[in-house]
Amino acid sequence: MNNKALKKLRKLIRVYPELYSNSDIREVFLKKLSYFGYLSIKIIDSKFYMFSNGDDPIVQEIFWFGVDTYENTSLKIWSILAKQSKNMIDVGAYSGIYSLAAASNNRKCKIYAFEALDRIYYRLLLNKMVNKFANINTYNLAISENKNIKDLYVYSGETILVTGSSVIDLNLDRDIYEVKKVNSISLDLFVNEKNINRVDAIKIDVEGAENSVLQGAKEIILNYSPDIIVEILPFSLIDNTHYIFSELGYNSYIIDEENCKIIREEFLTRSDGIKNLNRFLTLRSEKELIDIFGKDFLF
Repeated sequence: MNNKALKKLRKLIRVYPELYSNSDIREVFLKKLSYFGYLSIKIIDSKFYMFSNGDDPIVQEIFWFGVDTYENTSLKIWSILAKQSKNMIDVGAYSGIYSLAAASNNRKCKIYAFEALDRIYYRLLLNKMVNKFANINTYNLAISENKNIKDLYVYSGETILVTGSSVIDLNLDRDIYEVKKVNSISLDLFVNEKNINRVDAIKIDVEGAENSVLQGAKEIILNYSPDIIVEILPFSLIDNTHYIFSELGYNSYIIDEENCKIIREEFLTRSDGIKNLNRFLTLRSEKELIDIFGKDFLF
């Protein structure tokens, strides 16, 4: 089915959303009816493009069901933060939606985007080039607690933009397709080497390796108090992570993607792996958050 036919079908299902509330029907749209080409995406005030060769699940999700169905609240928080940021770090950038959203909303903000798996990194690079975003700096590196060579566990073949790759062997019920050797660096060392004198926000999506990333970013967190959006899965190794933030006075919020809200939690918790996977960590008071985001948006 060509893209013109796909767009006609998309118009139909947007009128009848109950069609894709069924998980089996939704699966058909996402995996059997692939969109090929460049997709225009608008978040907050700015637009950018992402390419899919029928292989990017993020582009597929947004094409069929709309931008509001993919990490809607997290992307809006990130984009609003970008408007007042000088430097942002995107760890586990994948094909780049967070980096692209930040870059489009503030052309003066520098975004440092890290993707460990080479074939996904090339798509990230393509999306940067297509949008002519000179303020995105891309690195084919893993982020961990130190500078080293890591094993990256990959779960799909080379023709697929696989999700879920991790430097942690999580012993999940999935077959490992390959184990690749990748270079890693800590954020503290990277920021020091690049002479970056301020970090305003960090996004982390590393499939269970969050503790390793954060252990290697202690100096950044201590010196710059960045706002942090982090995906926390049911198997994430976060037992030591809570103490990093509680000792510094950070507040933890569950990001409610569907209702554009954040929900305060006493301490950092794991998600159920089904919805609301991201957490928002910040030193900002509720008043400051309302001033930035507006009461109706997040509270």
